[in-house]
Amino acid sequence: MASSNITQQRIRLIENEVLIKVQALCLSEIDATLFGHFHQHQIFTKNLIFSNSLQTWGFEISATVEQIGPEVLNFTIGDHVVCFRPLDCTAGTSEHLIQRDCCLVRVPQIQCKPLGHQEAVIALRPGLRSYIALQYLHRITAGDTILILDAASPNGFIAAQLATIWGAKVIAAVNNESEAEIFKNLIKKSIKIIDLSCEKLIDIVLEETNQIGVDCILEPEASWWLINQKNNQKIFNDEFAFDLQQQILRCLAINSTWITTRPNLQIDPPESQILFSKSASISFLFEQSWLLAGSQQGRVLHMIDDLLTKIVKQELIIPPLAAQFLTTQLDIAFNFLINDPSSKYGRVIVSHAPLQ
Repeated sequence: MASSNITQQRIRLIENEVLIKVQALCLSEIDATLFGHFHQHQIFTKNLIFSNSLQTWGFEISATVEQIGPEVLNFTIGDHVVCFRPLDCTAGTSEHLIQRDCCLVRVPQIQCKPLGHQEAVIALRPGLRSYIALQYLHRITAGDTILILDAASPNGFIAAQLATIWGAKVIAAVNNESEAEIFKNLIKKSIKIIDLSCEKLIDIVLEETNQIGVDCILEPEASWWLINQKNNQKIFNDEFAFDLQQQILRCLAINSTWITTRPNLQIDPPESQILFSKSASISFLFEQSWLLAGSQQGRVLHMIDDLLTKIVKQELIIPPLAAQFLTTQLDIAFNFLINDPSSKYGRVIVSHAPLQ
């Protein structure tokens, strides 16, 4: 809900509701074809809003608490909170929102260096994706070897850091030399980088793992594998996609996991036999399903809280900022997110007022 006079009057809140003032939000692309699937099979909710285009609304929100309901005990007015809203909620482009307290996480603060709204929200989606993939879909343990594809993206960048923190050996695959430089400058850690424009994935992985393969392959972006390495343009190259998928399967070790964000992944019988022979599995990563499922709410809040704590303690470097816009410039922000190449390597933030 939004109103120019909302700060001058008290809203009647019930039970555990909290009125928050949105300070910053991140934009993300979500494939709208998934919405129709939810509706057709009555998954999660019947209240989703459908569209034939990509949804780029801001569901990742950093806000300030302005009013609390009578049964809210965990928050006070003025608290800095974050929220990752599910798809059945309105986006955060309104100046004020009413949110249940069980969906909010207070941002931990260090007295000498408080975490700003931009820093709090910029890693929310990449962090949640990485936690779900590595902690729950793979069950990462110290000593594992993790191959991260499209590592220069915000999702890959955060996943590489978290895997290293949890004691795993990370191999990062990037699409070209410029992405390799971007990743090196950001990560500040010794991680093996594979440049797919001049190196063959399977050869380097087997060399790095003594011909054993990796324990987990993480595909944090659904469209990265459609990039032609020669001209860096997204094309539907069936031969290239088939060869890369074969390499991915050969990179898997015994009892390993391939985690993908591709909703239309197709596995042929010979490829299924490769997975069977290695006792390997495929897991699909879609963070919104966790947000929509009430049974996972506690885990989601714990993951976000731990993510923010690592950022505050400077154990985790946040992804870079690609661009910042005001809510009056939403059309420009959406166009930048979809069409500007720099948005691939950083986050797009929208705020109601300029952030300091």
